[in-house]
Amino acid sequence: MAFFESLGVPLKTERGRRVFPVSDKAADIVNALVKRLDELNVEIKRENVRSLIIEDGACKGVNTRNGQFYAKAVLLATGGASYPKTGSDRRPPRKRAV
Repeated sequence: MAFFESLGVPLKTERGRRVFPVSDKAADIVNALVKRLDELNVEIKRENVRSLIIEDGACKGVNTRNGQFYAKAVLLATGGASYPKTGSDRRPPRKRAV
């Protein structure tokens, strides 16, 4: 929690010790992480990974439709299963009239 708050994202704890941004916007977490990665000069690749490049027992990069990418560190963000009890149902959010 301290990490995200240090990035400027105030948090709240709800029942079951679940932690969320005070804004209730997941985008605030994503934006804070992207901003921090930019500050650290980390290059972000948004690709569909076909396979990992494993050498000497370590992940050295990824194979994608657009080629191979090698890196000192690889982080794969895959998403997760929906959890209906929290309002997650895999459907895209509805557009609201403004």
